[in-house]
Amino acid sequence: MGFILKYKVSFKAKHGLLSYKGKPEELHEHRYTLIVAIEAGERGPEGYTVDFMEIKNFVDKLIPDDGENLNDKFPFPTTTENIAEYFYESIREVFNVKEIELWQDDNLCVIYRK
Repeated sequence: MGFILKYKVSFKAKHGLLSYKGKPEELHEHRYTLIVAIEAGERGPEGYTVDFMEIKNFVDKLIPDDGENLNDKFPFPTTTENIAEYFYESIREVFNVKEIELWQDDNLCVIYRK
């Protein structure tokens, strides 16, 4: 059996849906928390599967700047579901992603997996 490694990072970003129940939504901010779960195989000779810092450094490059407007960053509607899928697809280019958990605040979350 293998291991699952997780990396958790929080960021603040703004967005407004272009169509929310038929009307444009006002720009507002969320404090998102992203939790990335990576499936890893067997440990190498040094005793670990994947270097945590490799995961952290890669994921941190994908994280929006503090307070960034996600409508300007992404070419898709900035729903939590779409953002979670973006992180999944981007990270899986390098790591074996099991799932992405994206919290929009302390109480609302989307989990994306394939």
